[in-house]
Parts: sequence; C-alpha cells; structure tokens
Amino acid sequence: MPFEGVADFYHELQLSKGNFNPLFFVSGSIWNVFDLLKRFCLYHDIQKSPFFLREFGLDSNFFIQRKTRIFKKEKIKHLFSFYPNLSFICMGDSGQHDPEIYTELAEKYPGRIKDIYIRKIKDKKISKKRQALKERLKQQDIPILFMKDTSEAMDHARQNDYISA
Repeated sequence: MPFEGVADFYHELQLSKGNFNPLFFVSGSIWNVFDLLKRFCLYHDIQKSPFFLREFGLDSNFFIQRKTRIFKKEKIKHLFSFYPNLSFICMGDSGQHDPEIYTELAEKYPGRIKDIYIRKIKDKKISKKRQALKERLKQQDIPILFMKDTSEAMDHARQNDYISA
C-alpha cells in the first residue's frame, strides 16, 4: 500500500499553481521490478513519471551492482544537469541513506534542492547524526522534514506555497 495521501500530494506538487512540475522516481530497486512498480502506480493513481532504477551488472566472476547511495547520487546529478534551471524537492525515507544523499547533494549543488521530505519508517527519535544533517542544511536555508505521514509534508508544502491551500 502507498502511504495515505501520497498520490494526491504528488498530483498537487506536479500541477501546482497552474504550472507543470516534473516528477521523477529514483529508486535503489532493480529493473526487474519495474512492471510491478508500474502496476502499483497505475492501481493507486500515482501519475506516470520516469523511473530511474538499478541494473545488475556482470563481472567475469560474479554479479555486481552499484551501491544504492552511489546510484541515487549519480541519477540525481544527471537530473540536475538535464534540468539546469529547476530546483527540486527531494522525498525519501529514513530506512536507507536518503537524508545523507540529499544533504551531500544540497551542499555540492547549492540552490538545486529547496526542501527535503523524509518519511520516518520506524516511529523513533531522529538520531544525533541525522539531527546534525538538519543543522548543516539549516545553514543553507533548506528544511528537512522527518515526517510520520504525508499530511505533514502537505502542510509544509502549503505553508511554503508549493501547493494551493
């Protein structure tokens, strides 16, 4: 199941204020699950958008694949390059390294990331390490929101005029 309200939130962000804002899915999942992801999105009314998924590679001795962290950073940098005049809202979850990836990119590419929304997978306190990320981003005036549900992100997006009230 998708997080409650996420389809509506994506629609509002994409069609905010009469503008069309592109939506991209950058995932550590492999291409073998693309058909499943596509059907999941169709079934739950999540709009069609490009997926950036990993591939398994072959080495002479074994299967290899790029680490998720490296893969996600490369794909997001590609999007920055392809859309040089866009700033981005990055969304992810606390289960992987999304907060760290987005912080690194925000520091390396100032002005490209305007907000970061991180879905808390487990209902526990934010670690000291991730609190430090918040402080680093605060110096660049980039909010990072660790949220329990989509409504928190929607409220923040409304307050910042990303979506209609």
